[in-house]
Amino acid sequence: MMPDTEHGREMMLRLARGDMRAFEEIVVSYERAVRNFAFRYLGDERKAEDVAQETFLRVYKARARWRPDAKFHTWLFTITSRLCLNAIRSQRRERRVMRPAAGADDRDALAGAPERRTPSPAEGVLAAERAELLRRAVAELSENQRRALLLHRFEGLSYQEVAEAMGLTLEAVRSLLVRARRNLHDRLAPLLRADEPAAEGDGP
Repeated sequence: MMPDTEHGREMMLRLARGDMRAFEEIVVSYERAVRNFAFRYLGDERKAEDVAQETFLRVYKARARWRPDAKFHTWLFTITSRLCLNAIRSQRRERRVMRPAAGADDRDALAGAPERRTPSPAEGVLAAERAELLRRAVAELSENQRRALLLHRFEGLSYQEVAEAMGLTLEAVRSLLVRARRNLHDRLAPLLRADEPAAEGDGP
């Protein structure tokens, strides 16, 4: 579980005073969340790792400029999401095709799957297929819709915090999230219905 924002604030205050152990604790505490966010955004484990490393490098470089009144969680994911956006733009310039993820753990994290009993092989295949459908549907959202959805739904930022992270008004964020959810529903509903077994008595 990721520490609360007050923990990050305390670590940044210590880091600003030159305490390198505080920086190590920031990395240990937040690295997984940052890397998972970048993976959900980019769909590429290697690029997600690069973004995570650059995020913490920027945190370290900004140690003397960081404002104690800023919410650490919001600030951290603002850095991460901007780096992800830069990576997407770079991919487009280079005409690279985003590759799907291979890790089941990452797909489960994207789908928000709770811990449960070990699935049967058939259940595992179905869960992986549905998680991949979700990943692809999220990837097809506009950049702003995807960014707002990931910050709010997967990183737990409030609407106001998402607005601060994206430099938008609260109403703009609400609109983005409404459209993102509607677009996801429109993309996923037909696919998920197609996966459902026919009811007893149905058929030709």
